[in-house]
Amino acid sequence: MAEYTSNFNLEKQKPNEYISIEGLNENFDKIDTALGNSLKFEKAGGTGTAITLNGIALEDGHSKTFIASANNNGAATTINGKKLYKSGTTIAPSLIADKAVTVWYDKAKDCFFIKASAEGNATADHVLAGKTFSNDNDTGIVGTMPNNGEQSATLTTSVTSKVIPAGYTTGGNIDIVLEEKAANANQSTQDIVPAAGKVLSKVTVNPVTFDSSKLLSDTTIAGKQGTMPNNGAINQYLPVNGSFTIPKGYHNGSGKVNQSIATKGAQVYTPGTSDITIPSGQYLSGAQTIKGDVNLIPNNIHNGKSIFGVAGNVISGKRFASGTMRSTNTQDLFYQYNNPSGTAKSYIKISNMGLAFTPRIIIFLVDISGEFYAETLYFSDGLSPQSEYKTEKIGNSQGPYYSKTTQDNIGVGYMGMTYLFLAWE
Repeated sequence: MAEYTSNFNLEKQKPNEYISIEGLNENFDKIDTALGNSLKFEKAGGTGTAITLNGIALEDGHSKTFIASANNNGAATTINGKKLYKSGTTIAPSLIADKAVTVWYDKAKDCFFIKASAEGNATADHVLAGKTFSNDNDTGIVGTMPNNGEQSATLTTSVTSKVIPAGYTTGGNIDIVLEEKAANANQSTQDIVPAAGKVLSKVTVNPVTFDSSKLLSDTTIAGKQGTMPNNGAINQYLPVNGSFTIPKGYHNGSGKVNQSIATKGAQVYTPGTSDITIPSGQYLSGAQTIKGDVNLIPNNIHNGKSIFGVAGNVISGKRFASGTMRSTNTQDLFYQYNNPSGTAKSYIKISNMGLAFTPRIIIFLVDISGEFYAETLYFSDGLSPQSEYKTEKIGNSQGPYYSKTTQDNIGVGYMGMTYLFLAWE
């Protein structure tokens, strides 16, 4: 079995073999490719952040020098799909177009590291103009910091500020000199002893006019007696919509103005035969609820009477109503006492008849071929356990029937038929 060198993978010739021209040429090609790849810098393909290179093997420690084709501005960058970092970090380096870069592959971390040539985080504005330095990104960088030399100034009443420009300064002195002004007829001038580090000559003070109303009545200054009243602590309670005039003078800040209003918590009122009065002059601290009643309607109040403004319409005695209703197209199951299996019938609901009272008797009439038949008679006066109806026809009588589903359903003989009804209370 043939043996190969560890670096360029050249085939070794064995002592008992004839020298093969083809084998030698193949070894020469491998040497030429390897040396050419290391001596000639390849111009990187791809983009500034997704670089592609030829002839680079993903073998531990394998290196390659190439020329960057574009700036990556320090953004995350890959070479042939593998991430590129600064040495020993997970930070992307800054690549500059047309500058040579040497990288090597780390098999354990499955990434490329850039070969360290310089270190530092200084930028051009940190270094004096004309001086050069190197950092993590490049070498031979020229500084841009201005050299402003000495910065000195004298501040007076007319020159009140000095701007120190950005950049390097060798130092300097800032002197402060206050100019002396001559006194006039309306001013008095007195000598002032300056504090350490101050430069003062004389200070001119305008004369003060004494106002006794600005000084407490129990205080004197330079023989002048004040007239301002000392009110101390003022405490006052206010009634509903009351007011209080704050007196002129000094207050020591411990007084209070309090409200004095009766309060009433939440309460529920149920109307009765007597008025309920909520007294005035109090604060309602809770909701006041006046009860209502759904039964406060005209149909529950006698005609000629009113309750809380609701006029009644109930007339004494039994009430009567008439009208028309259409029977359903569906059926309910109705029973006779002697027919336990029941009979399916269409029906009319009492609740749909719009009656203002509970009927005791209802007669349903139907027009059959121009003749009215009293078909159904409904009773609700206890004649049977459930609502009943009885069909009366010429020569035919059926009933009584009752519905086990609901007492609201009144059975009739015809589906989808218009019926005339007569109802009594």
